[in-house]
Amino acid sequence: MDIGILLMASIFCKVFFGLVGSETEFEAAFQGQCESAGTPCEHFCRNHSPRTFECSCREGFHLDHNGYSCLDTPSLDTRPSNRSNNNVELHRSEQADQPSIATTTSPTNEIPYTSPKLAQAACAGLVCLGGGVCASDRTLGYRCLCPLGRKGTHCQEKVSFATPRFSGDSYAMLPLPTDWDLDFELELDIHAENENGLLLYSGEDLNGSKNFLALELLDGYVVFRLQIAHTDINLQSRYKVPLGDPVLIRAQRSKGDFSLRVASEDRIVTSVQDVEDGELKASENIYLGGIPDYDHLQTKFLTSTAGFVGCILSLLINGKKFLLEPLPFGTIIHGINIDRCETSSCEEIHCLNDGQCIIDHFKKARCDCPIAFRGEQCEIDLQLEVTSFNGTSYLAYPLSGTSVLHATNLLLTFKPSNITGGVLLHIGRPSSSLFTDTMQIRLNRGLLELALDLGEGPTISQIGTPLVRNQWYQVAVRRTDRFTELILDGGGTTQVYYDGAFDELNVADDHLYIGGVDNNEVGAFFQGCIDLNKSEFMGKKLLMSRALKGSNLDTCRST
Repeated sequence: MDIGILLMASIFCKVFFGLVGSETEFEAAFQGQCESAGTPCEHFCRNHSPRTFECSCREGFHLDHNGYSCLDTPSLDTRPSNRSNNNVELHRSEQADQPSIATTTSPTNEIPYTSPKLAQAACAGLVCLGGGVCASDRTLGYRCLCPLGRKGTHCQEKVSFATPRFSGDSYAMLPLPTDWDLDFELELDIHAENENGLLLYSGEDLNGSKNFLALELLDGYVVFRLQIAHTDINLQSRYKVPLGDPVLIRAQRSKGDFSLRVASEDRIVTSVQDVEDGELKASENIYLGGIPDYDHLQTKFLTSTAGFVGCILSLLINGKKFLLEPLPFGTIIHGINIDRCETSSCEEIHCLNDGQCIIDHFKKARCDCPIAFRGEQCEIDLQLEVTSFNGTSYLAYPLSGTSVLHATNLLLTFKPSNITGGVLLHIGRPSSSLFTDTMQIRLNRGLLELALDLGEGPTISQIGTPLVRNQWYQVAVRRTDRFTELILDGGGTTQVYYDGAFDELNVADDHLYIGGVDNNEVGAFFQGCIDLNKSEFMGKKLLMSRALKGSNLDTCRST
């Protein structure tokens, strides 16, 4: 496989796409200079900066998605070009689903866009979906390289992650930290499945022939390698890394002093006076879990011929934590063949923003996020107006200071994505026991249902109009003592007259719950969207700022 071309796509992009006359702006720059041998530009090359160049096309042509091929404008072929440019050949399946402009353009960072030299005959029968690229492979003959957010033999599956899993042919690229040429402290938390593989690499090039820093696994041992000022520094752990268990690796440099510590073993230290003032001078970004190409790696300096297999749980450099998920929420600029790390241990989960790790009913460890945060690590700060509930979400509002003893009035605007069941609203203590004062609105087999319990067991009534998935509804509840009316906007009305002798809803010390509750005692939770700005309780809007607590909320994607 040829070394990947480094592509830096700016915010202002230019690509012709679709019908004649329609265009989206796309602009690209590559690492290197036009004077270098083997630049990929098909027509013209222009130096963009001291470290980058860009390609352009003759009149009547426009730049392809790959940033270096030129297409005949009248033909407006929407597929990436398969033509050869200076022995660099890119092949995408003609049957593949073409990603949107947003997914084909890249973030405003230098990213490696792998354009391997391919055997056309081999790749002709392989369909790579979702922006995947067919690549020659010494073992399989050919395979798909899947971009961030895709996995599978044909990149046919979508995947999101906050803890990445690497498969030996994967890599992730992160931005270079500042001020680490002479001093750094690096912490890498891993969960290894194989005894060999490249964990981390950064250097002046991807060959390992100039200044570089690397961490790799060699027969189960952690090896910390550097080359600085033509001097090799190598430190190796005393013990093997246990497969299947989380292991923390600490590597450190302070001018001429270097150290390595793996798990709880004693630090291994060496001093090299010749490199006290030698700067690392890494020009490549940090590669995690592997690199784009091993064919040109200098094995006399690095022994790895494949990437790491397993999960990388966390990375800290000089105290800065890297969020190991793609931009814009994380710090991964680019990656290939990265999957989600599945774990059943809270020791391997790092929850942010006061999130708590729990073991769910699938026996999987996950972060239970506080109100207004989401993500696998609760790393995404939400601005919630129209709120999405995923079947594990809820909001809780205090009832103190609000009397519902003899009267209850509320309005709820919702859009269900699942109509088979789910608690839409619950007033009172969340308990499965009978004879507890509660009012509940829920979905039951496609119908809206009201259950009222004033202390002598529930009285239940349904509105007979079936609900439709992904359609907005507004439901109103009006209660006076034992009489309650449930009104569905445009869908009918049902009335409940409580059968017992009591007429008070005694819930002063409890909560109003939306979408679910804070335990598992009241049945399934609601799945869908609730517009809090158009929902009211006792004449007041259900503003997010009034909520007491909540969990696993998100912004409704479409309103």
